[in-house]
Amino acid sequence: TARDNLMTGASLGYSGNYTDMSLNNIGAHGGWWSSIIRDTNNSYNLAMSFNGSINLNNTNTKRTGRSVRCVSKLASSNYMQDFDSSNLQVGSTMVLRDKRDDTAYTVKKFSDGSVWMTSNLKLGYDKGYALTNELTNIPDSDGTTYYIPQAGYQGDILAPSTQTSTATAANFSTTNDDKAKVQYRAKGSTDNTTGEPVPEDTGYYNFYTATLGFSYYNDGKTSGSAPADICPKNWQLPVNGDKNTPKSWSSLDYILNPTDPDAGTSRKNAVSRDNLMNGAGLGYDGYYSSVSLNTVGIGATWQSSTISDDVKNSYSFGINAGGTLSPQYSHTKSIGRSVR
Repeated sequence: TARDNLMTGASLGYSGNYTDMSLNNIGAHGGWWSSIIRDTNNSYNLAMSFNGSINLNNTNTKRTGRSVRCVSKLASSNYMQDFDSSNLQVGSTMVLRDKRDDTAYTVKKFSDGSVWMTSNLKLGYDKGYALTNELTNIPDSDGTTYYIPQAGYQGDILAPSTQTSTATAANFSTTNDDKAKVQYRAKGSTDNTTGEPVPEDTGYYNFYTATLGFSYYNDGKTSGSAPADICPKNWQLPVNGDKNTPKSWSSLDYILNPTDPDAGTSRKNAVSRDNLMNGAGLGYDGYYSSVSLNTVGIGATWQSSTISDDVKNSYSFGINAGGTLSPQYSHTKSIGRSVR
């Protein structure tokens, strides 16, 4: 039975072997090479025969001709930076790892072909990281090294990768001077307003850090989306837009709430909120502001890559326990929000 399952599931057959100029055992035996050497003369292979025998660690002389099956390196590595979305069916999920810190994330493919993380980014939670375009969503033409300080610390995102941050979260403020500082909560802390414990290992990043310094208070920008961010290479922050804008929070809202005539806009609809939370794995993770974590258990916001019409604001997506959804929420860039 196990032999038949293997043969049917992997389309294996009794292809025999080739030795001394002769093809042998077709219809009775099959053998497939591995890449592993046993000793000077022999290597490992899979061998099966018509009588039901299976040998997953068979060894034979290397000079015998056997069949070959190849396995995808991308499928076996399961790294976010190497991910090919065509390998994932709509509605299916897959666990991928971020090469930068080996953190695992579950991702899901939606009906429009987009693939979203179903948990928040945790980069920099345990230690600081130097981000380059090799593994991070930074254009190849940008040779800058961006530095993300470790959890509980602040640091300029444009600082050299050798920087060691000494400023603590207690020194954080939201003035112009701190426009490029990253916000994190301390491990084991609780929400400032509800007393709820923070979600395990969740990072909170202000707009400047999430977009690697795309816009500062005094740069005059009032529109546009960042070309770079802290997402893994080949991934990106959601953009702002309506329900017809691909890779936007509004489009995800519409995908998960196709029967809601107002999907993709700000409204109060508890059913649509639950559909979004359950379908995309969202939670009430709160936000971080002025050294305090707020609304854990009752609300949350997630960054987009897009500036609002005010130099101090950017767009994000917000939900709360009352059923309110705000896919194009405009608010202060200095607020630390979750990232998908």
